[in-house]
Formats: sequence, structure tokens, C-alpha cells
Amino acid sequence: MAHALGEEANELRTVKADPGADEAGAAVTSSPIDTACDGGTRRVETALVVVSRIDHIISMVRSSADAFEFTDESFAEAMKAMGEL
Repeated sequence: MAHALGEEANELRTVKADPGADEAGAAVTSSPIDTACDGGTRRVETALVVVSRIDHIISMVRSSADAFEFTDESFAEAMKAMGEL
């Protein structure tokens, strides 16, 4: 899960918040280009905020996986020790 989320975050990270999109739309007002460009910078900035949240989720997933692996190994060792009694 962490790997898949990381790939998505990295793909989003390649997008840059360029105010030029808004400026380009303003240059051709009342056209489909204007509509398509309107708020583009804000949307990219929002996507980058989402990326930071994804990074936080990845960190939590990895921590949980590490804790589970440790617990699983500890349990296996405890079961093995019981068999030796």
C-alpha cells in the first residue's frame, strides 16, 4: 500500500504550480481556454497539499507494518519457545 501511494504522490509531485495558466486564461477571456485555465494554479497547489497528506499516510502505513512485523515475529518466537517446554 505504501509503495502504491508513494508512486501516486511522486506523479503528482511532478506537477508545478505555475501561475501562467491563470494568466493565459485571462488573455483569452470568454473562450473555452479561459474556462479550462481558470483556477489552474489553485488546483495544482491543492494537489500538492494532498501529496503532503499522502506522504503522512505512507509514513503511518510503514510504521504500522513495521509494528505488525515485529509483533508477528515476537509471537512466532513465543510459540516456538512454548514448543520447547
